[in-house]
Amino acid sequence: MFSYHGNAIPQITINKVSKKEIALAPLPEQHRIVERIESLFSKLDEAKEKAQEVIDSFETRKATILHMAFSGELTAKWREENGVGIESWERRSINDICHSLKYGTSKKSKSEGPVIVIRMGNLKQGEIDWSDLAYTDDKEDIEKYRLSSGDVLFNRTNSAVLVGKTSIYRGDFPAIYAGYLIKLDYKHDEIIGDYLNYALNTTAAKEYCNNVKTDGVNQSNINAKKIGAFVIPVASMNEQRVIVDIISSLLKKENESKQAAEVVIDQIDTMKKAVLARAFRGELGTNDPEEESAVELLKQILLGE
Repeated sequence: MFSYHGNAIPQITINKVSKKEIALAPLPEQHRIVERIESLFSKLDEAKEKAQEVIDSFETRKATILHMAFSGELTAKWREENGVGIESWERRSINDICHSLKYGTSKKSKSEGPVIVIRMGNLKQGEIDWSDLAYTDDKEDIEKYRLSSGDVLFNRTNSAVLVGKTSIYRGDFPAIYAGYLIKLDYKHDEIIGDYLNYALNTTAAKEYCNNVKTDGVNQSNINAKKIGAFVIPVASMNEQRVIVDIISSLLKKENESKQAAEVVIDQIDTMKKAVLARAFRGELGTNDPEEESAVELLKQILLGE
């Protein structure tokens, strides 16, 4: 049906459209087809709306989980079962639980090399995003700034919204870190890396960063002194392990729900096209209004039957 003219932009002429044949059902069935399509589209739109709500509320649910964790609520039952009181928790500064706060390399990275240079854009949702990578072959830097699994990185310079991001390095690939980041060289016998990482991703931590950041023309900054002064609640090592396990389990479920919702949204338009295709092949059961319900038909379409 398409023809190409001039700059190869596809066009459809009125003459060709007027000659296109379509399947035309009797008028009563046309009404039933329209009603069935509108019913299915309504259910798909409702599913899309609910899926979007899951995506939009993800950060709120994550913040709630972290708040419950660091207020002691998540492990209240564990403390009761183990005869531990909330008074066992201590409020300690980042400086107190770290040997040092180390700035990363200031040398320019390369497009290829044996070792990855983690930059501020690679810190996402508390983890390292291994896309859009830079590299180094500088032996001195590799030795000086090499990361070990469990290291926690703090983003000291970024936009006003993103400054203060914190992520944990899990040793997926050999890597060092760039100068806009600070490695929190924490005391491994007093705090768990994941616990520290989660604590620095709480709403309280974000509010603190927002209050102490220094704003420039295009970016904001939080220096080592300021992040070092931030105070977090620190449980015993045993309770920290329980807290980390619970948070990890809950956030895994939340991430799975978010990803499932994203898949649904991506597929809605395809599903609507499938509804229309079945409608004009006479496969929506509209020849008999007493046939299977719109819900059952929608299930078939979702399953690709």
